[in-house]
Amino acid sequence: MARTGMSVRTDMSLRTAIMIAVAWSVVVYLPSLGNGFALDDTGDIVENTTVHGLANTGAILTSPYRGRVPAGRSPYRPLTSLTYALNWSMGSGSTLPFHAFNVALHATNTALVTVLLTTLGATPLLALLGGAIFAVHPVHVEAVANSVGRGDALMALFVLLGTLAYLGRFRSEWARVGLVALAYALALAAKENGIVLPALLVLLSLLFAGPSVRAEPEIDARAQPNIPALPAQLPLFAALAGVLILYLAVRYQVLGTLFHRDAAPYIVSLPTSLRLSTAVANVAEFARLLLFPADLAVDYGPGVILPVGIGALRFWVGGAVLLAVALLAVWSLRRSPWIAVGLVWIAISLAVVGNVFFPIGVWVAERTLYLPSVGISLLAVGLGEYVLGFLRESRPRLGGIAVGAVTLLVVLGGARTWTRTAVWRDTDAVFRTLAEEHPEAYRAQWWMGMRLIDAGDQAQGVEWLRQAVGVNPNELGLQLDFVRGLLLTGRSEEALVIVSSLPPTDPARDVYLTQSHIQLDQPDRAREAAQQGLARFPEDARLRRQARELAAESR
Repeated sequence: MARTGMSVRTDMSLRTAIMIAVAWSVVVYLPSLGNGFALDDTGDIVENTTVHGLANTGAILTSPYRGRVPAGRSPYRPLTSLTYALNWSMGSGSTLPFHAFNVALHATNTALVTVLLTTLGATPLLALLGGAIFAVHPVHVEAVANSVGRGDALMALFVLLGTLAYLGRFRSEWARVGLVALAYALALAAKENGIVLPALLVLLSLLFAGPSVRAEPEIDARAQPNIPALPAQLPLFAALAGVLILYLAVRYQVLGTLFHRDAAPYIVSLPTSLRLSTAVANVAEFARLLLFPADLAVDYGPGVILPVGIGALRFWVGGAVLLAVALLAVWSLRRSPWIAVGLVWIAISLAVVGNVFFPIGVWVAERTLYLPSVGISLLAVGLGEYVLGFLRESRPRLGGIAVGAVTLLVVLGGARTWTRTAVWRDTDAVFRTLAEEHPEAYRAQWWMGMRLIDAGDQAQGVEWLRQAVGVNPNELGLQLDFVRGLLLTGRSEEALVIVSSLPPTDPARDVYLTQSHIQLDQPDRAREAAQQGLARFPEDARLRRQARELAAESR
């Protein structure tokens, strides 16, 4: 249709919608092509020789994702690691292939989101709205502009492909089952968060099967997706269960555990009740980031987010948001399945990263919102459908204003994303931005303290580290750096008290314990500490040097 009484054209083709959305997704991330490696890129890529070329494919498939930590503390993400190896082989460690791959991956996902929306019954115009919002959403920056953020985007790629295969029409039902199962296996191999795919498929079957979708001729005259009833899907879900069991078996073989122990110390140390109350409080933060991502942070650890009990206002705000989402989802079931599906899609994909079922490595991380943000695109279609209907019936002359408002929204989101990509230029840029935007973050205070110590201002640096320890006393690395700073400023007794209380799980603890005794002129205790450290870490060069020097002095 060209026009139906309103001043907004709705005769856009799907190809045009995809091209525009993809163009947005590429343009806003062009600055990221100049980024280097930052933060976890160093350990997961630069120092991880296993991913330095495709010749190591066999080792990648049978190794933990992070080679620098014990297997039980590492995830298992062989597909993501294989893409690192591919990029490394393309540039011998150059960062351009990594960032170009991420931009291309995001562009592909943007196209798939646009196609998914039309497959579910949206017009190309409304699919463009949802696709463009996904393309420029600022919360995606960490997943796209930072190399190791790729795991979430790669996992989302196969979740989207599996969803489209599920909604597709095939001559053979087994072809559909096979494609969905393959996509599920690849999603899990990219990142364990892909485990939610079956739940998302059930959601679509319940709310988008047959006539449950409102198809108004003026808005969408195309056929709705033909999703069979759930009982007919038993072979498919049995295949997905088989994929999950096989994945867990391989994961257990590689890691020695089904659930890797990579939880943040400041989370895992909390009582379950406090972790859950904080998870409820964080619902409001997730909602803010998805709907109004003006204030972003590269780290949402202590200082930015602190644990709260049920008596805190933040808990009740999060609970109110959770209740409002549930009520809105129920209310919209018959009025706008788009809204109901969008809300439940967000809830399902956030459940595994919200510290509800088990503690994870962060309270909140923007990269983990990549897949949940597809729900925002679904919500946008539902809202756009309502607005188009209202304009046709009551205010056709306001169509141009509506288009202008949407365009402004996309432009503002794109501008925020464009400028935000520079945060991930390198590790120093990451922490400098965190210190500027969220000086209350313990990681910002930690970084500032180390920077001052390295610059020669040990006294001031130690005070910054003391402040960081006060915000987060459960971070072993922070405590060790604090002890090092104390030793550099001659505060040996204070250093000894702190280092003696730390668990002997890091050789630096024994190194600093030995050094504390040396500075306090306690050679016998220093020798004892060095020998105990060597018994735990016989290959540590620092402990071996200390032991040699102490033995020479005792002769």
